[in-house]
Amino acid sequence: MAITNTNKSFVVFYDGTCTLCQKTKQEIEKWDKHKLLTWRSIEDPSIVKEYSFLKEDRLKEEMHLLEEDTYLYTGFAAVKRIFQLFPTGKRFAFLFYLPGADKTGKVIYKQIAKRRHQLLGGDCASGACKIQR
Repeated sequence: MAITNTNKSFVVFYDGTCTLCQKTKQEIEKWDKHKLLTWRSIEDPSIVKEYSFLKEDRLKEEMHLLEEDTYLYTGFAAVKRIFQLFPTGKRFAFLFYLPGADKTGKVIYKQIAKRRHQLLGGDCASGACKIQR
């Protein structure tokens, strides 16, 4: 299946200190054969200057996806949009549209995001676990 939106730009703002986030990024990069996604770690201080509409405290709470400098998806909505971009993700995207999936997905996403530094053997050497959530 061909990807038809290769001329679009997508920027993913993610927690680069988080083991779960790093592993998720690596898996999604395997799907991203056309390099649609640009990944930016929220620890980069230039992000809030470059993208002045982003709020640092919100970036620390959940992943953000910026599409075409126009649409901003956060948290579970960002996950859903990323899945829609790639053939591998599209195979599972129907799950996002089942009754109750949006509400359940948001709750699950928030719980995982809150504990992301403790999951997958992450450590707190960077002090990231002390970030107020």
